[in-house]
Amino acid sequence: MVVATPVGSFKVPDSYGIGFGHSAEVCDLVYSDTVEQPIMSILHSEGIIPDFYGRMIDDIIMIIDCTDTEVDRIEHLFQTTDPSKPVTFKHSTQSADYLDVTLFKGPQFLLTGTLDSKQYTKPSSSSLHLPRQSHHPDSTFKSILSGTVRRSVIASSSFANHQLEMIAKREQYRVRGYHNLSLTVSLGLQRQTFKRKKEEYNSLRRKYLQPKIIQKNPDRVIALKLPYTCKTNVLQKHLKMSKLQKYIHNQCPALCRASLGRFVIANLKTKNVRDSAKYQLPKPSGD
Repeated sequence: MVVATPVGSFKVPDSYGIGFGHSAEVCDLVYSDTVEQPIMSILHSEGIIPDFYGRMIDDIIMIIDCTDTEVDRIEHLFQTTDPSKPVTFKHSTQSADYLDVTLFKGPQFLLTGTLDSKQYTKPSSSSLHLPRQSHHPDSTFKSILSGTVRRSVIASSSFANHQLEMIAKREQYRVRGYHNLSLTVSLGLQRQTFKRKKEEYNSLRRKYLQPKIIQKNPDRVIALKLPYTCKTNVLQKHLKMSKLQKYIHNQCPALCRASLGRFVIANLKTKNVRDSAKYQLPKPSGD
């Protein structure tokens, strides 16, 4: 694939994943040189300097202390610098929705100048979470709820904002068939002292906001996906991945873990949807 841009043609590798995996790179090539950099240069020359400017692919957020006339000037530049790339421009003196976070002037803003944040969900969201009656392993539903908590903890700058989000999510999941007790436990809505619940939230937030350490040479993982049958269910209990890898390595020394990767068993406990239907063969007649 070759992408033509105003600054030249660039070849994109064929090994991109689902969808267009290089959308960020293409956006940088097309948007940065033709729109972003010229506008920033003009604003700096006119003394209009943002306190913060950030972009994630084609979503932009700007925090700036300026007059209404300067706001109109910024919008005019974004709309006219390259008319072939229209921009939906929204501005507010109180809050801004950016990606999955709402930044707003909370109680601490007047004293410290610090913005608060909470999780943002698009108004078009229908909250159609995976139904609890769906034929999936319990680990799937646990992961859904733990992911919900994780996103809220990261997006919420205060424990109060996180609690309000969890209460709203509990009602959404209850409509989809989730049990109230499991929701209360998974979403952290048990009856506890305010101090303890806030300490747990702060501990999770510190943990989740830690930068990830990326290994230089992570092991490649090869998942052995086997269809669910009674035989594979028994096989799972007896098959040792370490022994299998040693056996393969003994048979062919070139196929060691360093070159082949690490074996894991996947999807053994996920039954087929048809297996959940209780179908009984008709009893033979006495004839």
